[in-house]
Amino acid sequence: MSLLRAIKSDLSAIPRYAKHSINKYFLRSTKPDDKTRATAIIMPGYAYPPSGFRNISLRLEEEKIRSKLWSYGFWKEYNYLRGINSYVQEITEEIIDNYYKPGREIYLIGHSLGGLIQRDVLSRLPEPESLVKAAVFIGAPNKGTYAALYNFFVPVCKDMLPRSEYLTELNKKSLPGNIPITNIISRHDLCILPWHSARLPKQENIEEIILHDEGHLAITDRTDLILRGLKRQILAY
Repeated sequence: MSLLRAIKSDLSAIPRYAKHSINKYFLRSTKPDDKTRATAIIMPGYAYPPSGFRNISLRLEEEKIRSKLWSYGFWKEYNYLRGINSYVQEITEEIIDNYYKPGREIYLIGHSLGGLIQRDVLSRLPEPESLVKAAVFIGAPNKGTYAALYNFFVPVCKDMLPRSEYLTELNKKSLPGNIPITNIISRHDLCILPWHSARLPKQENIEEIILHDEGHLAITDRTDLILRGLKRQILAY
């Protein structure tokens, strides 16, 4: 199955109305405690619609955690000409400027491309354990994916190819050892080729969950596993 067909297959399950009401579920700012509540920053995958994170946003709200979905704006103002590194720098600066304040806590959730960005952001944040409570990776091509060949003319896709210059440098960086990290991947993920490219290096603070039936986008529906990852505790933390 092609990458385009795999994405189309998963997207067919998303209601049409969802994308029109997405602001109802993200960036809720009408409550007075929003700026002090813990925030889950969600970094979506390439070309993944915001409506795909509706369920996890609702579940987070039940846990008194507000959610912020990062928008890359790929097709706006020539953003599609930017590589992953420029987005990482932008998000890192945003987090440092707006979240490193007394009493603030954040969780990180990264799907696919968003997982790579999240991983790089974690390596750049100063003392990330003082701010980040937990991080969850979902179907991220940590060692690259040949599915990115379908859009190789787009810089972020070129960066996701195995042995790309970007991934070579990223995989030289270590993940923080004192933050609970959960990596959710699937053997049936047709957008991560080969599927085991989604695996992270072994560390005591990293829990790896391998699914067998979920596709690349369907993994994001496993809100039970995502919340479990966000609630994890490690002795060193």
